[in-house]
Amino acid sequence: MTVQMSFSWAAASRFLDSSWFISIKSKHCAVICFSGLAVSAAALYWRKRCENAEKKNDQLQHDNKQLNTENIDLKEQLKEIQGENAELKKKNDKLQTTMNNVKGELENQKHQHVEKLKEVENERRKNKKELQSEETKITDEGNTEDKESFLRRKEDLLTSQWKLDENKKLCERQILNTEKVLEPIEMLLSTQTGTKEDV
Repeated sequence: MTVQMSFSWAAASRFLDSSWFISIKSKHCAVICFSGLAVSAAALYWRKRCENAEKKNDQLQHDNKQLNTENIDLKEQLKEIQGENAELKKKNDKLQTTMNNVKGELENQKHQHVEKLKEVENERRKNKKELQSEETKITDEGNTEDKESFLRRKEDLLTSQWKLDENKKLCERQILNTEKVLEPIEMLLSTQTGTKEDV
């Protein structure tokens, strides 16, 4: 077997030394070299693309993590804002209920003052009629003996008239004051009602 191998090597070395093989060998070598260069260039190009893709993938993963973190932060902020909004809504509802109660009470007081004013005006009319009646009795010539009692009665009626006038002014002032207090409450309530409808 060693003889065959040495023969093979010897034959091969003679064949490789021949000029025909050298020309084939150089063409073949050029093709192999060119092929090798092409494969190397393709491998380098592919490797560079893979590295760039890995870098982009790493950057995208980093950006994705950052966006997830920001998203979590925004969700927490949204929960806080929603909680604050819910608390403000409760306070606003309480305030609106209180304002509605105050408005109702003020409207009730205004109604009472208006009724009292009507009563006072009725009493003033009656008092005025009585006063006119007493004046006619005083000026009547037939009642000379009762003039003193008529004058006292007239004086009492004038005092009553003065008190009724004061009561009337007081009722009118109370109505006006109640309306002044009611006005901003009604405006605020109508604004809040309009805001709720917009939401």
